[in-house]
Amino acid sequence: DVEVPMGRAQYIPLRYQHPRTPLEARFSINFAVACAIVAGRVTLAEFTEDFIAQPALQRLFSKLRVVTIEGFDPDFPMSLLGPYDRVKVTLAGGSVLDSWPLRFPKGHMRNPLTREELFAKFRECSANALSAPASALLFERLQGLEQQVGTRGLYELGENGA
Repeated sequence: DVEVPMGRAQYIPLRYQHPRTPLEARFSINFAVACAIVAGRVTLAEFTEDFIAQPALQRLFSKLRVVTIEGFDPDFPMSLLGPYDRVKVTLAGGSVLDSWPLRFPKGHMRNPLTREELFAKFRECSANALSAPASALLFERLQGLEQQVGTRGLYELGENGA
């Protein structure tokens, strides 16, 4: 069994308990957790009908239980965000894997992605629109956005841009 305590405000948009389509999966904490267990990651590559239809993934949905927790993040009480997230997995033998309360997930401003992690995510998101060199060039230009004189440089990616 898998228990996912999380803030009520975080859970509201993640309401699909048994997603069947990529769109439903985008709004499903059950998909995110089950996907991480089955694939070891949650990336755009997993948001396909074939991946979502896998029996192993579908079986996990019924073993997931989201528990909304009360209270608010003490640093951002007006945001309505819960104080933490957590994942507890009880294995068949009875042992428990516990993330413990996690206040700042990877990618949060207080636990930011490294430059390499950010680029890997950017590259994956831009892969269908840009070549690898053009993606790297645009990423570098975006990293120095404050120094850009205008937006023209963002669009001039060279011959292999798309």
